[in-house]
Amino acid sequence: LWSIVNQTSIPITQMYPTHMSSRGPALTYEGTKWIAAGGFVDFTADAPNETATTHALNSYYSQGVDMSHVTLSSDSYGSLPDYDANGILIGYGVASPSNLFNQVRTMIMDYKWPIELAFSLATRNTASYLGFVNKGEIQVGKDADVLVLDPATLDLQYFFANGKMLKSPTATATAMFPCM
Repeated sequence: LWSIVNQTSIPITQMYPTHMSSRGPALTYEGTKWIAAGGFVDFTADAPNETATTHALNSYYSQGVDMSHVTLSSDSYGSLPDYDANGILIGYGVASPSNLFNQVRTMIMDYKWPIELAFSLATRNTASYLGFVNKGEIQVGKDADVLVLDPATLDLQYFFANGKMLKSPTATATAMFPCM
């Protein structure tokens, strides 16, 4: 990617390195330089019993990396190959969409990140990078996508999208759009 940035007129913001924590500490470190040069990087939320993203994000935060250029995604329903000790494929798993929310909650509850910062990785920063001007933050005139959480546990209580309640403690909407 550096060759492209250094040898062409393609702006650094047109490339979006992903899976930053799953390829080892050298790539994670390279991400700090990418951000300092104006780029964005994306981390994949840890699955249960994994900690690579948690440690990488906390390292970025403690180093003072510009966290507005860091995003967090889940690989929801993506395939997760499972290999034995010899590198032989023995099966597949599926990435859970709950990994993203659980990663944000881990940063807040276990690492004491400000709630606004932790959620910005999956909301404001992502919307900003993708150019979704009506998404990512709660402001007058924006789409009113809101999570209401239990203040003690951060368990999801209510979820609104485009101002419509899709989840409450007792019900979950089965269709959001008229065509469904």
